[in-house]
Amino acid sequence: MSSKETKPPILVPEHPTDNDEPSDLPPPAYTTTGTPAVPIPLNPTALAPPFVPHTPFPSTLTAYCIYELSVAGAKTLNVSSSPSLPLYNLEVHTGYSLSGPLGSRPGVILHNGPSRKDPLLVAAGDESQTASALYALNPRSVVLMPRIGGTNGELVEEMMHAVTVKTEKGVAFRWEIEVGQGEKVRREGFEWRKVKGGYVLVRYDGGDEKEGDEKAGEALAELRWPKGLGWFKIGYTMEFKGAEMMGALGERWTLMTIITAARLMALKWNGKTTKGSVALSEKARGKRKVEGSDSKAA
Repeated sequence: MSSKETKPPILVPEHPTDNDEPSDLPPPAYTTTGTPAVPIPLNPTALAPPFVPHTPFPSTLTAYCIYELSVAGAKTLNVSSSPSLPLYNLEVHTGYSLSGPLGSRPGVILHNGPSRKDPLLVAAGDESQTASALYALNPRSVVLMPRIGGTNGELVEEMMHAVTVKTEKGVAFRWEIEVGQGEKVRREGFEWRKVKGGYVLVRYDGGDEKEGDEKAGEALAELRWPKGLGWFKIGYTMEFKGAEMMGALGERWTLMTIITAARLMALKWNGKTTKGSVALSEKARGKRKVEGSDSKAA
């Protein structure tokens, strides 16, 4: 986050996690005060400062790796439509510094500008402070999003869930977010569906969690991994598709799509997007739910 900021973002719980099990999340702080790429249009009234993107997002975004002496490995990327014109800085947060909105939770932080010193725009990481441990398999990621109508840097927690599904690659990452503008704002579900070479983003209607329709609706976005040795220079390329080329789903959906794509990159780097790893995390989570229910009954 920017060194000019005098206080960290305020976390405001808006959509709580499951009520049938204890959460590992630390208690949030509360407040009672107040190119060929086509840019995605922005509605200034939908997001409050400091979360208004400083420039419109291109319809095609590529995360270019930055190698710096002060940064170990490819821990920083520039997100833009061209390597010569960095727009947004993507920081890969290890959690070792215990700083920022994620604290000790590994994840990714998108800064509202081309530098790591620019203010936070949105972030995503492990759900709990211990989820990164080898023994703590967790299929859920927390996403820190600007609060609707919030001020003073307020953030709310959204969730992205990894699930195994009956599709060719057998994995999907699901989340919900508000879409639309003005009085037509509503929450909808979406999923990043694993395909050959990356993921496609489609709508998810909340049906059978294990079912996966190979003929799902239109692709809203596509996430592609670099080929061969290209990953030394590029983390991923993401392209908005269909109706979203005109910004129909709104800025919150755009931010959520961008940060969850970046989160998938980090999960892939850590081997957490394979069908086997997701299945293990589901099994471990199911066991924790049963144990939690038994302890409550006792």
